[in-house]
Amino acid sequence: MKFPKKKNYADQSNYNRYRQSHDTCEKCFAPAVDVHHIIFKGAGGGRRDDRDCNLIALCRSCHEWAHGKESRYARVELQLIKEAKDASNS
Repeated sequence: MKFPKKKNYADQSNYNRYRQSHDTCEKCFAPAVDVHHIIFKGAGGGRRDDRDCNLIALCRSCHEWAHGKESRYARVELQLIKEAKDASNS
């Protein structure tokens, strides 16, 4: 990714690894610039939410969409994208 955000989480090794290994938006296939937590850390997440199943690489536009007015629907759609991707990799 070209413009990674600086994170200050206590344990971010998996987050950093995910960021470095995913350079394409997993929703629209544009260049990814952010790693998004599908279930927000502020929604009860802790360190365990840095698992790959909760992270998704997004471009700036898709990341803004994920945090927009329809974020509860975005969470479901992003989860479905992750599940489809995981199923195709199995």
